[in-house]
Amino acid sequence: MTDLYDAVIVGAGHNGMAAAGYLSRAGKKVVVVERMAKVGGMTSSGYMIPEAPDYMVTPCAVELLFARGSGIIEDLELTRHGLTTIDPDPSYAYLHPDGQSIALFRDYKRTADDIARIHPGDGKQYLKFMEVMDAMMDIGFPIMMAEPGRPDFKTLSKLISSAVRNVKLKDQLIAISKGTADQVACEWFEHPATIALLNGIAAGAGPVDDDGNAAAYMIFAVTHRLGTGKPVGSLQAFANAMASSITESGAEILLNAPVAEILIEDGAAKGVRLSDGRVLRGKTVIATSDPGRHFALTTPARSNVA
Repeated sequence: MTDLYDAVIVGAGHNGMAAAGYLSRAGKKVVVVERMAKVGGMTSSGYMIPEAPDYMVTPCAVELLFARGSGIIEDLELTRHGLTTIDPDPSYAYLHPDGQSIALFRDYKRTADDIARIHPGDGKQYLKFMEVMDAMMDIGFPIMMAEPGRPDFKTLSKLISSAVRNVKLKDQLIAISKGTADQVACEWFEHPATIALLNGIAAGAGPVDDDGNAAAYMIFAVTHRLGTGKPVGSLQAFANAMASSITESGAEILLNAPVAEILIEDGAAKGVRLSDGRVLRGKTVIATSDPGRHFALTTPARSNVA
């Protein structure tokens, strides 16, 4: 069986479905293939603990923190497809072993006041820290929204404007973007509870002792500015809303469809062969999980599937 598409997308996680949503809305014929029995990928949830069959688990992402600023919720009309969110305030809280706590409120000044209950100096430092984090968000968000190979003028303008406006913070921004999360936390703050709060948040983006992971502290700026956006019904509700949206716009989703090969012709990916033997041909293939896995799947297209 051979079908021809404008794009074959490997993976029905949020990245794959976002690509499918924009392409299908542009009039392209798109198919998304997913090896699992449901959509979602890292934005999926389920009853995964045999000993607690009634307990819903979200194993990876837990909120729509960055999706909120991307425009994807509005562009794909996800609220019309069932997505509803709430913003708890505080969004997070750190509980220290000695019984003290620090709450991360939507208002960063209120958060600073909460830190000051434990350590007045750290409370003042948090206000300065947030000045740097706001600058990182102003610069980082345009970069995240840009197409790396072809950044548009509007995005470049925002990036340049933000960089010029925050030039006085250049050294601090560079130090944080290169440093480890635990190093930066210890340089900025003194009390173990404050340091633990920062490291706990940064750990959601990776090991706190990896170089460059301190850039994850932009999460604080995003939380204060946009809120977390907890999907009602777990993060699976977000994935389900995306699936509903993209199928309405014409994209196909094939579940239980693991990819056995990504077919290469003349140096370009031109389709996939599924484990059950089906071949899906496309003008392009978009692979959304780690590059190593997909490079391992690439093979020259065989003549009997041309």
